Amino acid sequence: MKRWVIILAASIILIGCKNKCPKSQTKAGPAEPVKLNIFYTNDLLGEIDLCGCPSHNLGGIARRAKYIERFQQLGGQVIQVDAGDGFFRSHALSSPPNEAEKQNALVLAKGAAKLQVNAINVGWADLAAGVEFLNQLQGSAKEKGELNLISSNLFNRDQARLVFPAQKIVPRSGIKIGIFGLCRPGEGLPSNLTVLDPQTIAAQMVKALKETEKTDLVIGLFNLGLEESKRIVSQTPGMDFVVVSGTPQLLWDPELVNSTILVQSGPGGKYLGQLEVKYLQGRKPENLNKELKRIDRELAMVSRELSGLQGKIGQDPAAKERYGSLLIEKQSWERKQKELTNLPFEYKYLMAPMEATMPLDYEINDWVRQAEQPAGSAH
Repeated sequence: MKRWVIILAASIILIGCKNKCPKSQTKAGPAEPVKLNIFYTNDLLGEIDLCGCPSHNLGGIARRAKYIERFQQLGGQVIQVDAGDGFFRSHALSSPPNEAEKQNALVLAKGAAKLQVNAINVGWADLAAGVEFLNQLQGSAKEKGELNLISSNLFNRDQARLVFPAQKIVPRSGIKIGIFGLCRPGEGLPSNLTVLDPQTIAAQMVKALKETEKTDLVIGLFNLGLEESKRIVSQTPGMDFVVVSGTPQLLWDPELVNSTILVQSGPGGKYLGQLEVKYLQGRKPENLNKELKRIDRELAMVSRELSGLQGKIGQDPAAKERYGSLLIEKQSWERKQKELTNLPFEYKYLMAPMEATMPLDYEINDWVRQAEQPAGSAH
């Protein structure tokens, strides 16, 4: 395993030397803040249309596409990523994907290419039909654009190289965003493939993106589940955002670990995650001192009330409930304080439900309808 990690480290350095993305311009003082819209998905699980509770179906790639296209048409600085486990529901050797599931994967691939998704991390479930099938998807999607599959730790032993590009560099308004992806280990890979240690590779990728590529922001796409992702982030500084897949769940509020924001938009594409980011380029947040003083006052009031309730929570259920609510409020204020003082950006976190009544991208919707037709029926 150490030999593969050494080879990978060398390949990452070579990738960095060959990259032609323009460097951020040096200015006398802090440049103007850059506004970005980062859209993310995870654990799509091969879903291409409405899914969920029959009384409130959500989802569909055609709705997701139309929603994002609106921002692209308005000239917004858009970045799109997917954290993995998108093409198939599972990676089970006993039940490989059937032809209908492969057709759904093709719709997702063509849709991602048309939308110009910047990076799609190859997750464990995405390998269900094999690497060759993913290569075929890239070829089939070519007529609509690039299918930007990445993986920083899926390694081909026979060829002594990564199976997919380790990273993607995205320039936006004079800054550079570096994106890398990690696959989770598992049983059932062909003998020529291995998944390199995620924590080791995460540290190598952050170093390469920060020091070699000189990126301003780093996004990790972790097909590792939330708890393992948090553990790696806690030991690997330098990432700004991590989108998590591998254990399908929806985070209504992002997790903050050290100075890294972790997010998940839930399974099946029912919700689209959106981060409105204002990268400050060395500037202080507006009204920083005033806001920090306000937070200090709020924390002081909450702490005083908590102290007053400590002697009552054992006897009074209402006092116990209030005490629990105040603890949550205190944690929220402490988190806001930490974000203001530590993060190089301001952000808003949105979770957009893909409602059945939303407008559709008609071309992608035609692909969906064709894929959903029974095998052998007329098109």
